[in-house]
Amino acid sequence: CCLLLGMLLPALAWAGPEEIIRSKLQQAVPCTVIKSVKPAALPGFPSEGEMAALDDLIAQLERERPAYTALRPSTDYAWALRCATVARQEFRLARVQPTESGKGIPPGAWQAMSTRDSSMADNALWALEQEGAQGRILIFAHNVHVMNNPTEGGLWKPLERPAFAMGQYLRKVLGSGIVVIGVSSGASAKGFPTPSPEPNSLDSVLTKVGLPRFLLNFRPHPFDQTVVDWLSERRPWRANFSSYSIVSPGSAYDACVFFDVLTPRHR
Repeated sequence: CCLLLGMLLPALAWAGPEEIIRSKLQQAVPCTVIKSVKPAALPGFPSEGEMAALDDLIAQLERERPAYTALRPSTDYAWALRCATVARQEFRLARVQPTESGKGIPPGAWQAMSTRDSSMADNALWALEQEGAQGRILIFAHNVHVMNNPTEGGLWKPLERPAFAMGQYLRKVLGSGIVVIGVSSGASAKGFPTPSPEPNSLDSVLTKVGLPRFLLNFRPHPFDQTVVDWLSERRPWRANFSSYSIVSPGSAYDACVFFDVLTPRHR
């Protein structure tokens, strides 16, 4: 019911929710209620008053559902409530952002990372619910978001503890109802940075297959026990141009798409 497809690099820049939230809410909620939430405050650290105003708004949306759906299509109401929920997620994320300064990822960033991925999973489940009992959704996100594995190693090594990934949350809820596909690459095209070689990484081993691109299914394991054991071990997997994350490939992903060279997108 849910297909998670990983990427080595983010494909889209995320835009702030202010305008989307206001436009959706305006379809279902009186303007006087909307004005209690200041959109300019959404990207920053929320005050107690702003958080309370947003909680009140969501409570009113839920309490007055029959009245709102009598005036607007149920899809408008559903989107209004979800947009308000996403705004609250943003507020909660702002509250756990690390305060440490300096280069690299702060040790306390695990809490914000886990909070963000928990919200991503919650929104994915909401989207799946909108599709109905037989619905299907396809999610594109970075490998470290879609995987059923904690985020650790590489540039995340300074974390006090591994952060939870969206894929872990979704696996707990959907079980075998999701398929998680990671992306691996052996090298970078000219002009792109290339990470330091990791001889025992999944990427290095898949490069030795000698094919330019292929899909490798991890489930059910069509391999001998030696390969199954190898996939169960913790090992580096390329996370971006210059770093690796540490994963157990066989449990973190259900399959892997391999490209011999990571290139710019082609229109």
